[in-house]
Amino acid sequence: MGKIEESGAGNRSLRSKGEEEYLKDDLLREHLCEISGALLQLESCDAGEVMGFPDDLKLRSSMTLFHEVAPEIEVFQKVLDKFFNGEADQRTIELLKENEGG
Repeated sequence: MGKIEESGAGNRSLRSKGEEEYLKDDLLREHLCEISGALLQLESCDAGEVMGFPDDLKLRSSMTLFHEVAPEIEVFQKVLDKFFNGEADQRTIELLKENEGG
């Protein structure tokens, strides 16, 4: 699964291999969508309140990553909409582009 790694020099890279394979597995995709959908059922729309720090940052990055890999699965964008005013994690997008050579 994709993972942001940081070297001692503070350089970050994103290994995104695996998200597509992860989402191709029916059971894993179903569980990810189910838990993502559960977030939408919460009354609060404050990721910091729900997840705490730094998991709120991880949520935004993960939802961005999965949305970029599978935009047809709407729940990832819906989580971004609810908790982050629809704004994807720009650093995750930059790292994906770097990883793809773009």
